[in-house]
Amino acid sequence: MARDWFDGLRRAAEGHRLMVLDTLRRFHIEEENASGPMAQGAAMAGAGDQQQASRGSSVLVDNIRWQSYLSGMTLAEAEEWGVDEGQRGFFVRYGARVMIYQPSQRPRERAGQWIDTSFGRCRVTGRLGQRHADIVESMLYVAERRREISDGGIELLIDPAKLRRMLSDHQYSHDRIKKLLTDLRAATVEIVTPEMESTGDSIIGGLIDH
Repeated sequence: MARDWFDGLRRAAEGHRLMVLDTLRRFHIEEENASGPMAQGAAMAGAGDQQQASRGSSVLVDNIRWQSYLSGMTLAEAEEWGVDEGQRGFFVRYGARVMIYQPSQRPRERAGQWIDTSFGRCRVTGRLGQRHADIVESMLYVAERRREISDGGIELLIDPAKLRRMLSDHQYSHDRIKKLLTDLRAATVEIVTPEMESTGDSIIGGLIDH
């Protein structure tokens, strides 16, 4: 990458005490679903032998098991912790994403480990692997229209032909895509909030509805 591009990063970091470079898929500026630039970037980074025959944005998985994140302090959190508005920008919150997909193209049916989140404990049960992650990312990318709904989900309008083109140039048949979507529909997400711990109740939902 060009030196002036890194110089731009240095300028962006000036005056800040913390700067996060998200290297989940290695640091790059290419389109995440373009297999060619991804493979080239992996080879240039010295990880060409670790691509594991993945495709699209999953070319650079490198055995990732989980993902953590930092988020800025909200106004509500600042009030709760007694932080002045002028100081709110100096605080971040650390968290970890729930592991949904197994790091394999041949996943097994299993119940995931419980993960502690800001809203309680959560786990995913199902047969989900890297190919399922590929199709979800591709659907989000090729969606021609999207609409948020009241329960926190989103509705997507997707052209199946565009989805097949995105998934490695028609190497996925219509039946194969249907099988992956069926697996995604069968998977469940279970949430136990602190209030539910004493009663043994839980909330059970899914990743996609229809």
